[in-house]
Amino acid sequence: MKEYIIGRGGTQPFTIADSCRGVSHKHARLTITDSGEWWIENLSGPQGNGVFLKTGPNNFERVEKRRIDEDTIIRLGEGSHLSYTFMAHRAVEKPGNYAYEFLDLRKRFNLYKKAIADVEAENKRRSKMANTIMTIFIVLSVGIVLWSWLSGHGLNGMSPMLFTGLVATLSRTMFGPKTDQLKKLMALRQTEFVCPVCGMPMSDFAIANLKCQACKSS
Repeated sequence: MKEYIIGRGGTQPFTIADSCRGVSHKHARLTITDSGEWWIENLSGPQGNGVFLKTGPNNFERVEKRRIDEDTIIRLGEGSHLSYTFMAHRAVEKPGNYAYEFLDLRKRFNLYKKAIADVEAENKRRSKMANTIMTIFIVLSVGIVLWSWLSGHGLNGMSPMLFTGLVATLSRTMFGPKTDQLKKLMALRQTEFVCPVCGMPMSDFAIANLKCQACKSS
């Protein structure tokens, strides 16, 4: 079994700077059992700054003791610049080697790009459906108006045109592109895909090449 005390004065194989004042000297215990289970335990106490696990985009959950994975993102502290965030794998990696984190970043970014492409494809399909519905009702309405006019009913056939306007509005509402979902995904770009070393946002090129253009880490 391997056990590491994580903190500014801990036994972990990486340094947590003294400037991270939100991190205690002995803030957490990370344990890797002989069977390969990973555990994290808060040592800062119920009133301390706590241990948080990333559970989703921009979302962390406070825990006291929890089984984790090697890829789990752990934050020590409440989330300000005084906190410290790292991937659990860092406890078993050589100091200064961030290849594992960069590969994980690229994998997550590829999934992110696929999610964007899926939403855009769905929006394109919905737009096509909305346009088809509007076209059908416009053709029907024009036909009814022409028939009414040729039958001597005058402008009484104009009511279908008003109905078509309502259908057009409803079809856009029901079947039009869902821009909110796309906006939410796009908003994650600058916060979720940052350098695991310096925390600066990384470009598509930098992620593809597994090298931060800001701090030159890879």
